[in-house]
Amino acid sequence: NYVTGTSFATPFVTAAAALLMQWGIVLNNDPFLFGQKLKIYLIKGARPLIGDAVIPNSKTGYGAICVEDSLKL
Repeated sequence: NYVTGTSFATPFVTAAAALLMQWGIVLNNDPFLFGQKLKIYLIKGARPLIGDAVIPNSKTGYGAICVEDSLKL
């Protein structure tokens, strides 16, 4: 099956945000990791998709989400 769109992306972004907030707030690595700061972490960790010449773009945004890359300080 092939899936696309925000209805498929939303649970992945939500889970990534929860993991980042746990790392930041609960584990006290970044106690103010919410709102705009959380968005910056998610964007920082995004991996461009093959063929994307311009990032961000209207089709794939910033690319594929990667929590591990978001936490590379």
